[in-house]
Amino acid sequence: MKRPVFWAAVSAFVMIALPWLFRSLILGYTYFTAIFSLVYVLNPIFSAVAGVFAGRDMKALWYLLLFPPLFFLAGIGLLFTLSSVWVFFRYAVLYLALGAAAMLISAAIRKHGRQMDP
Repeated sequence: MKRPVFWAAVSAFVMIALPWLFRSLILGYTYFTAIFSLVYVLNPIFSAVAGVFAGRDMKALWYLLLFPPLFFLAGIGLLFTLSSVWVFFRYAVLYLALGAAAMLISAAIRKHGRQMDP
């Protein structure tokens, strides 16, 4: 039971707390640069890492893929108006797809590695 709570907390920090920290600590137009770096660099990497960890046991850990996109939408909904959340919905779907691809690749590598062992 420790693993879901840990991943939920880390996802909430990366997807909700970091944008809020950037918003409160960074002033001016550099705030948008920081948000773009989150949306295009850090969040996809985090979604892929969550997928790799979910690939260790797909049947038991598939739900780890849902945390990053859901918390991303929640964080964007808190930062911007609710009408602009729909614009970021495609990014949430992309994060889900990246995590699913990483999970499948990770599971295939683990399965192939077990078959190779004598």
